Amino acid sequence: MSRMVLVASLWLHAIGTPFMAEAQTPEALAARFGAAWEAQDEGAIADLLTSEGVHLRLDADGHGGLPPRRVVAALRSYWADRTEARVSVAKVSTMESQAARAYGELAWRGVDEVTGERFEATIFLGLARGDDGWRIDEIRTMAPR
Repeated sequence: MSRMVLVASLWLHAIGTPFMAEAQTPEALAARFGAAWEAQDEGAIADLLTSEGVHLRLDADGHGGLPPRRVVAALRSYWADRTEARVSVAKVSTMESQAARAYGELAWRGVDEVTGERFEATIFLGLARGDDGWRIDEIRTMAPR
């Protein structure tokens, strides 16, 4: 039985799990966030956020210090009319002056369900390395163009 648990544990470690944010690089965290955003997977996004509060700015509306549950509630509403979403990581940079800070830029493309028009937007992430590894502490979007 213990051998089976060891094998399962190694397999979960290899594929990564939401609890494994501490093992991630900023690039891997941004990629996981992009996949979760594309799938509108609220649970996966919540697992990647810092518990100390997230600064969230969706287009013109901004709020600071939000717990993960409030962030995903806001995202659910924000995603409501956007379909066929595709997200790709455009760039991830670690701050040279602050090794515990990094930033990610993701490209988000899809269709506005109401108008039927295609849109393209940018998602900016603030990443912070803490005791529990890399987590997202900021999410900003630029209005679809």
